[in-house]
Amino acid sequence: MPTPSSPLQVSLPPRQARYVRDLVNEGRFPSADDVVLSGLQLLEEREARLRDLRQFMEDGRESGEPRAVDLDDLLVRAREEHTRRRSER
Repeated sequence: MPTPSSPLQVSLPPRQARYVRDLVNEGRFPSADDVVLSGLQLLEEREARLRDLRQFMEDGRESGEPRAVDLDDLLVRAREEHTRRRSER
């Protein structure tokens, strides 16, 4: 069994293996390792966004009963907040 610091080897189905080879042959990536690393980074980003979304949903459920919101007022407040944040940069 590999240790956490040892290299990991994986087997890809033929279609994905061809795709990886094509990306390297087209010069889009220097190596198959870089293709896989890029894909894993995208997956990590996606998982982080999903985690955040799940947390936002949970926060919303825990915040109480829904209430009506004036859309015009909401847009005004959002623009004011956006302007405030931009001026803090």
